[in-house]
Amino acid sequence: MRQNGFTLVEVLIVIAIAGILMGIASMNFGRWSTKSNIEGQTREMYSDMMNARMLAMNRNRVHFVRMNTTQYTIRDDSNENGTYETTDTLVLQKDMRNQIQWNGNPPTNIDVRFDSKGIALDQGIISVTNTVGASYDCIEVSQARLDMGQMNGGACVKK
Repeated sequence: MRQNGFTLVEVLIVIAIAGILMGIASMNFGRWSTKSNIEGQTREMYSDMMNARMLAMNRNRVHFVRMNTTQYTIRDDSNENGTYETTDTLVLQKDMRNQIQWNGNPPTNIDVRFDSKGIALDQGIISVTNTVGASYDCIEVSQARLDMGQMNGGACVKK
């Protein structure tokens, strides 16, 4: 004679399956979250650098983007001497969640300068440390352009 309800074995099997599925989902969420952070940081830095370029043209004077491994600062060359100084007007300062590199090396006070015409006087590749395959993890700074892309074999492949 069968009674209504579930046996202990059936309940344990359902709990085990649910636990396995939750474990798989949490691993995928962690990877997705890291990927999203890298892409967001890259887009945010790209936007801030484009803004510095536009401000240089608008204000008709040099703007600096100074990078370290976990922070970047944008300054307006307010005394118009063409040299980065902490007395220059601070436009923006941001801390980064992920470390960056400049041309494959950790940056220590590396400057990207935009002149009054918006031309980048310093060219190279800014890359975000990426171990999860983020779609956007680099910015290529050329004289007249900034391009976002994905690092592939030491090159920033534009997307």
